[in-house]
Amino acid sequence: MLSKKLLAVLLVGVFALTGCSAPATDDVAIEEDGVIKLGYIGPLTGGVASIGVMEQNVINDFIEDYPEWDGREVEVIFEDGQCSGQPAANAAQKLINVDKVQLILGGGCSGETLAAAPIVEEAGVLLFSSISTSPEVTDAGDFVFRNAPSDANSSVVMAQAVADEGYEKVAIISELTDFGAAYHASVEEQLAELGIEVVVSESFASEVTDFRTVLQKVSDADADVILNLANSASAAGFIVKQAAELGLDLPVYGTDVMSGSEYTEIAGEAAIGTYLVITAADTSDEDVVAFLANYEEKYSEKAPAEAYALFSEDRMHIIMQAIEEVGYNGEAIRDYLYEMKPYKGLSGNVEFDKNGDSSVMPTLNVYGEDGIYSVVK
Repeated sequence: MLSKKLLAVLLVGVFALTGCSAPATDDVAIEEDGVIKLGYIGPLTGGVASIGVMEQNVINDFIEDYPEWDGREVEVIFEDGQCSGQPAANAAQKLINVDKVQLILGGGCSGETLAAAPIVEEAGVLLFSSISTSPEVTDAGDFVFRNAPSDANSSVVMAQAVADEGYEKVAIISELTDFGAAYHASVEEQLAELGIEVVVSESFASEVTDFRTVLQKVSDADADVILNLANSASAAGFIVKQAAELGLDLPVYGTDVMSGSEYTEIAGEAAIGTYLVITAADTSDEDVVAFLANYEEKYSEKAPAEAYALFSEDRMHIIMQAIEEVGYNGEAIRDYLYEMKPYKGLSGNVEFDKNGDSSVMPTLNVYGEDGIYSVVK
């Protein structure tokens, strides 16, 4: 496996060849006073916008509660990465070159993070995601951190759940994105190690909304379970809805993407009983319950992905703590995070390994009739 630093250098080379050169930072002065400007890149529009907007809400609420860090006013500049690489790369260039940020919250979708990674690496700007889960993020660069669990962990949980239920013929349907491809490869490897046959292995382009042809292949192959690896909640919903319309009554296992409200809105009753692998909120914790209740009261709806709301909140506490300790400097914050003692947050004890990954493990959850998912005991 390539080291984060080596892969980042290679990615910078790719950006150079495609005309998207990373910015130099020799002439970028790091202000020691004035406003602390943070960047944000996430899916504020599109098929997973509910989660991006939720992050935006959590961030704004935090800044409202803690408007000054280290004696300085804090401002967040939000950019819509559209859950896509090129918009995220453009946003990173703008945040670094125009807004002169030293830290970017995001990306949201894994494709956003991976596209921004070589740019922040070259600039020495920290990128901190609370949503991106692709295994590829592990090697994206020394300035890339996340407190959400890697899909390398999630795929282990998903494959084992399939094995525990005794399923023997698996159909995998994934989206042609960084997230979907990496998850697909990882879970297929896990299934092979468990001796479970993959009878359908299909991928689809992001603009596709009609899955009847691939679902017919699932039926013809006599699969006994579907792994729904869409990269957007809406696509995941269409897959489940159309499977039900075709009378394909199979258990469905999916990813954290299915926590987006678009999933249940589109899938409707077909979502009931479907499984998703996600790090769920610990509702036995009074602080967690209070935080989620405050969110629901303020926005008149539940956080569409409760665990990721917690990750976003913890991220804000961690970076505020870092900036107050070492100042607003990307390299100093990076070094601080690598050496940081475990932070006890709403999502659990957070610490980072040598790749900037968190050790948090996801859990298997199921959608109930109330449209809310809960941990499978």
